[in-house]
Amino acid sequence: MSNSIIHDRYLVYMDKFERRTKRAQDLMHERQIQTMILLPGVNMYYLTGFLEEPMERPLFAVFGVDRDPFFIAPAFYEEQIKESTWIKDIRLWQETQDPYNLFDSIKEGEGKVALDDRLWAMFSIPIQRIFKSREFVLASLVSRDLRMRKSSEEIDLMRRAGQIADHALESILDEVKAGATEGALAAMLEYQMRSKGAEKPSFESIVASGPNSSMPHKRASDKRLKKGENVVFDFGCVYNGYCSDTTRTIFVGKPTDEMKKIYNIVLEAHELAFRAVKPGAKAKDVDLAAREYITSQGYGPHFTHRTGHGVGLDVHEEPYITRENDQQLEEGMTFSVVPGIYLPGKFGVRIEDIVAVTSSGATRLNKFTKEIVVV
Repeated sequence: MSNSIIHDRYLVYMDKFERRTKRAQDLMHERQIQTMILLPGVNMYYLTGFLEEPMERPLFAVFGVDRDPFFIAPAFYEEQIKESTWIKDIRLWQETQDPYNLFDSIKEGEGKVALDDRLWAMFSIPIQRIFKSREFVLASLVSRDLRMRKSSEEIDLMRRAGQIADHALESILDEVKAGATEGALAAMLEYQMRSKGAEKPSFESIVASGPNSSMPHKRASDKRLKKGENVVFDFGCVYNGYCSDTTRTIFVGKPTDEMKKIYNIVLEAHELAFRAVKPGAKAKDVDLAAREYITSQGYGPHFTHRTGHGVGLDVHEEPYITRENDQQLEEGMTFSVVPGIYLPGKFGVRIEDIVAVTSSGATRLNKFTKEIVVV
């Protein structure tokens, strides 16, 4: 590939982040936000192209409603930031300097200051002292509307993340058997996702068998699988920054009649919720489609969580699919559909897909079978 083609692709890539920043500034103006300060993480990446984990050293991307953004960063990040972002103004500090002095040029004014929702207290307290009497708000007032509706490019990345996760689970099915430990299966699953192109897991993989599966977020342990038990796999991966999140319930040996009954109720609830997804519907319509069916079957008290959550650069983001959420669904929104039934001390069943709202309904971004799987 020629250097000119590579350069042209780079310019298109960088233009995407610059256009997103202009949309963010429009929202800042609308919401009377003068300054927005982001910590390393997905919001910073979405607007700048620079991706890093937050650490103890102050590193911020600072956006003004009517001025170009700039970075405040430790000096040793200079090269890394320059190769990753379209932003040219990088204000560097050495270990012997006070990085907060680099805010001096913008500390005057009257508009609101939006802080990254996940800005650590060790950073937010000094910033609040600098801006003194200003009103502080959450940066999600801007980022929520920017990130909730995904482009076709973003959805394609999420679909690829879903495919990787699907294939990873298929790859370890022969290892799902009596005597295997939950922890070993989780490690195999994460290895397979990485080996198939994932950057990392979306979150710590859940592998919960038998009585452990009645706890929705029970982490993988050293418990060994037993014949006649079910196993809940709740896992996902990150591909080019975007997350997948899949849950399947698999049976080690023939399931009992009660297990099959619960599984089929959850599967029907899942399908009813999926069919409720369409532009103009409300998030709560999707939740209630699943919840009311499970309740009608006598298991309402055993469906203990929301029906879904948004997925994108974060594995949990807007919109949240709850019975109270009046948010209207729009084309490009992506979220999980994940009903479950949990019988304490016995077992639990959960089935989860990620869906994208389309012009006519919804499409699934992961495809692993939802038929009963017995190993």
